[in-house]
Parts: sequence; C-alpha cells; structure tokens
Amino acid sequence: APLVEATGGGLQWLADGGVPALRRVSADRAAAGRGWFGLRSNDDYVVTGVLTVPALPAAGSYRVAISYSINGNRATNVPVTIHHANGEAKVLVNQKLKPAIDGLFHVVGTFEFSAGQAGWVEIGNAGTDGHVIVDAVQWLPAKK
Repeated sequence: APLVEATGGGLQWLADGGVPALRRVSADRAAAGRGWFGLRSNDDYVVTGVLTVPALPAAGSYRVAISYSINGNRATNVPVTIHHANGEAKVLVNQKLKPAIDGLFHVVGTFEFSAGQAGWVEIGNAGTDGHVIVDAVQWLPAKK
C-alpha cells in the first residue's frame, strides 16, 4: 500500500489502496470538505469509521499510535480497534487530552504483526460523546 498525504495536518496515512476505507451507512450525512474527512449533512452518507491497513515490511512487534488535534468538542471515548497477529485489541482514547508524543501521537499499544497487510486499525465514532478526529495512524517497530 502506498504512502499518501493525510487529509489534514501534513501527516501520512498508511492505507490500503492509497486512501483510508470509509464506511457509508446512511443517507443523512457525508464525509466532505477541502483537505479533511468529516461529518456534514448533504444527503449522501455518514462516516462511521476509518480503517487503515499498513504494508509492513517485516513481521514483528510494532508500536501503534494515532494522531488527532485536541479541542473541547472532542470525544472522550473514541473506540480504536487494533487487529494484530495474536487477535484483536480494543481501546478507548480521550481526544480532549493532548497526545503524549510531541503533542501529535497517542500510543494505543504495542502489538505483534505479520509482514504485509494482515493487520489493521479501525477508529470509530459509535457511541462517542463528541467529535472524532483522525489525522494519521502510525506503526513503528518497537525497540527491543
């Protein structure tokens, strides 16, 4: 999967086919806007999650982090699902809090992944209590 520029913030997406997979599930909202993915009404569809699939060069342990911008209107309970070589992990992220890594990335965990495109990360908005922002998902080889 190619690296492509993120839809906002100048970060990078690691995504299958070059863009994140956006699930369309209803007829009352749409992902739209110049340089961003968001929810707004235009009788098209609603985005319920962003699925990113990396092209990992080797099997091993990877630190997975997500990037988002903070704001008072952000959700405190953003569901993040990580599908890795040993199964699946689910964590909740409070996007009102500044990410710990350079104010840009919040680590959701370290997991074992197979080489290639067998793993993925999905960030959803079901049941959240505010806006959900996704600027990037990052996989970095874990230090031994």
